[in-house]
Amino acid sequence: IPGVGPDSHFFTRDRSECAAVDRSKKWLFEGVPFWAGEPAADGTCTHLATRPGQKNVPLYRAWRPFGDSNHRFTTERAVVEEMTAKGWVDEGIAMCVRGS
Repeated sequence: IPGVGPDSHFFTRDRSECAAVDRSKKWLFEGVPFWAGEPAADGTCTHLATRPGQKNVPLYRAWRPFGDSNHRFTTERAVVEEMTAKGWVDEGIAMCVRGS
């Protein structure tokens, strides 16, 4: 919520995480903007493919706990490693999304 919470957007597919963020009264629920699936126990997303040739990939989330708190989402593991080297926190695979 502008002027109340972080100047950022937060994306999750986890209902309990969404509820916790909503309870804080610092965020504005913006709806369901895109499709995302839950990663398998081993962290892969291939189990979500529903047709031949379809590719689903992990979407990683990193959090900056300093300055203007913010999250960064990426499908590239190297980007997460670059961010953690700068002090960001690796929050792991947030969800699975359709790849190209």
